[in-house]
Amino acid sequence: MKIRPEILDHWPEVRERLPADFDLEATARLRGAFTRVREIKNAETLLRLALAYGGLGMSLRETCAWAESPVCQTHRCSSGCAKRRLGLATSWPR
Repeated sequence: MKIRPEILDHWPEVRERLPADFDLEATARLRGAFTRVREIKNAETLLRLALAYGGLGMSLRETCAWAESPVCQTHRCSSGCAKRRLGLATSWPR
């Protein structure tokens, strides 16, 4: 499994493209995508994982490995955890 390095450095550019008034934490909590802090520490990390998994076609294992990289700073992320949390995030952001 290879973590593709080209995706690791683009988050600031993606974040800049979101509307200035788009509150990641508030919208994620409102829509039930982010309800508690555990392995995934905040809504921003959840969105990054969702984009990596859905937008870049990474497998759950690849997404979890990427999540544990220094870039995302998620301490541990199992495939089950990622699947559950990403499943809750399907209606967010809209």
